Amino acid sequence: MRRAIVRALPRSIVSRYRIARYRARSRTNIDVAAGDRRWVRDTPDTFRVVGPGATSTVIPDGVVIGDVLGGLAARTTDAAADPVAAIVRARVTFRRFGPIVEEPLIEPLGLVVSRVALDEVGGVPAGSPAVAVYERLRDAGHRMVLVPVEGTATRPVRRDRIDRPSVAVLSLVEMHDVGGGGRGARIALELVRRGHHVTFVSAHGAVGADLGVRFIHPDLEQRPVWEFDPSELAARADDRALVLVEAPDPDLVAVAGRLGEAGYRVVYDIIDRWSDPVLGWDWYDPAVEQALVASADAVVASAPDLGAGPTTVIVPNAVDEFVFGGEAEPPPDLPATDSPLIGYHGSLYGSWFDWDALRRVAVTFDEAEIVVIGELPARVPDLPGNVHFLGARAHVELPAYLQRLAVGVVPFVVSDVSHAVSPLKVFEYLASGVPVAAPPLRAVAGIAGVHVADDLVDAVRAALAAPPIDREAALREHSWSQRCETLLELVGRRLDRTVDRPVTVALRPPVHWPSHGRSPGGRR
Repeated sequence: MRRAIVRALPRSIVSRYRIARYRARSRTNIDVAAGDRRWVRDTPDTFRVVGPGATSTVIPDGVVIGDVLGGLAARTTDAAADPVAAIVRARVTFRRFGPIVEEPLIEPLGLVVSRVALDEVGGVPAGSPAVAVYERLRDAGHRMVLVPVEGTATRPVRRDRIDRPSVAVLSLVEMHDVGGGGRGARIALELVRRGHHVTFVSAHGAVGADLGVRFIHPDLEQRPVWEFDPSELAARADDRALVLVEAPDPDLVAVAGRLGEAGYRVVYDIIDRWSDPVLGWDWYDPAVEQALVASADAVVASAPDLGAGPTTVIVPNAVDEFVFGGEAEPPPDLPATDSPLIGYHGSLYGSWFDWDALRRVAVTFDEAEIVVIGELPARVPDLPGNVHFLGARAHVELPAYLQRLAVGVVPFVVSDVSHAVSPLKVFEYLASGVPVAAPPLRAVAGIAGVHVADDLVDAVRAALAAPPIDREAALREHSWSQRCETLLELVGRRLDRTVDRPVTVALRPPVHWPSHGRSPGGRR
């Protein structure tokens, strides 16, 4: 009954402009066997036109395993380092919104695919094989050659059955955003690993730079909300387990309502104070969030300050034991020094980041080297020479850096917004054997190994003097397995830790072609 409140909300009150704006951050590498210049004009710069004679391969309907290079022209450069995974015959519809170039709608009809790539993505499922294999290759970041044919493309439909408990994770951003380290991505990976099928639905593209991280598993699907049909997912799944909604975005809430009507249990996971304009942008509507809280089967929050009432269950962030449980080789770009390394990784945007605290730490501990991992904003304050910006890193690359630190810092301004944050980095520092220095945020109070003080300098001083961190204890206490057990128990389910179905993580940065290199002969 309560779900009717959510179901009745407007489907697309979020502007198409906003959606289109954030599609441009992640792309699939496509070589197009066509001569039409519209491909250069109306597709993003990860599409390259290689000409209609680029391939002589005959592509029947369905999926064929074979030599995908076929007659592909030599101008498809660097094939050894960046091999073509498939040649795809498809109907295509171009899509633009004003000056914004969007991904074209691609309806695959047939594929010739390499055995290596097909094995990596889990083979050919029964039901809509061309669509399923194309989407698996796309999500895995593989390079493909597209052979367009006449006809108007329609949204591809998946009909392959889902024979495991079906979970939908509804997130603002794609799985690979922030290097693949976001809460929704980690929960999705843990559930896939423990025997669930997860459909990850995002309201936007990646907000941060696309570092090329791709997650690959036959029971993991990734869809943008504007191309996701809840009724299609429900029709494929016999065991409709859980919908986890990570933001009260109107489009996500509408999807949750439809899946709830189909028999999924809906859990609203409050991960941020969305009323803050920096976080809620132009889409946040308190009435939508209130309706979601009222209609959900359960409400959880990552920090106590985010609780929506006495029935809210606190489920803090955690650490991936499969990423941080081992020993990593030192990376080559850390400062070569015998001095202590003090480090930070994460977002450098927003009013909550305390640049002055970082500067004071660098000045006070001038014998130390300060390493900062994250995508730089447009303007960075002047800082001492012992501060080193290393840029953004994929989540799987972080252990190599964090395990070298003497202290991990959380340079946040204390405010209502930062009190409502459960910093993922805290648990990742601890799992790397690194003591943590932080301001007195309520979400980190009482966590073993976290040293807090009003002045971050004092917290760093205490952390430097502290005994070593018990990494194994931190992994046990703050694992995503433990957090997912709590989530599933709320909807009458259990997590089977005896199941271990690893997810492949690949680093395949998208290739962005310069304008003069996007068509044969360099034509614009």
